[in-house]
Amino acid sequence: QYAQQPPGTTHWVRTTDGGHNWYPLAMDSMCWQPLAIHGTKTQFAIMDVSATVYRTDDAWDTWREVHRFLPSEAPPDNYQYMSSGCIRGDLCHLFVQLKTGSYMSTDTGRTWRYLGGPPPTLWYVYDRRFWVEGNRIYMGTMDTTDAPYASPAALWMLDLDSLEAANVQFTPNASSVRGG
Repeated sequence: QYAQQPPGTTHWVRTTDGGHNWYPLAMDSMCWQPLAIHGTKTQFAIMDVSATVYRTDDAWDTWREVHRFLPSEAPPDNYQYMSSGCIRGDLCHLFVQLKTGSYMSTDTGRTWRYLGGPPPTLWYVYDRRFWVEGNRIYMGTMDTTDAPYASPAALWMLDLDSLEAANVQFTPNASSVRGG
């Protein structure tokens, strides 16, 4: 079990004995929804301030940084948050939501591909939850036109099948070229 410390502290705490004893884990910020891989001790987390993805293979006894998103991919908002702090998926496909939209990794978090999302100049997706169902990613956004009083604005859906089709490159061969 894990719990996060009050704002202003820089670590998580962990218990392995039902809450009788707690031990600090040094992290730079919060991760609202880490991902545990079923049947293993492998887990992933993305920090909401640094947009750093961490992985553990021993239930957080040890962990390592697997990727840190660049500020151009995850520009901080007015509160310095760069991601939603939420990671979804499995060992074959990991998904995160940054201020600029959704990203997918197919190599356990080492590299990430931008999938799309709401226009970052009009909507923010930071500190929002998202979910993946089948081949679709659903993201809630915040309307910031009345900032600092942002309000829920829209639900975006990305269809992964459509994104894949758009990236297919066609190379004509002899059988596909017809004389004219």
